Amino acid sequence: MTESAESAASFALDLVPADPGRAATYARRAIELARAEPNPAAKAMAYRALGPASHELGDIDAGLTALRQ
Repeated sequence: MTESAESAASFALDLVPADPGRAATYARRAIELARAEPNPAAKAMAYRALGPASHELGDIDAGLTALRQ
């Protein structure tokens, strides 16, 4: 079974509080998948996960950039 952008983005959002590093990885994967599908809703959800995950990892600039996408 192939992973969808929506499932990867949703998983990334769920992971942010517990494991921001893995959340960022899943969010980046979801963005790639969403661009390929294309799925703008999943892409937006992935950026919503990547922003706080980046912030939690100490990369404020990357977090803000993700949230502005």
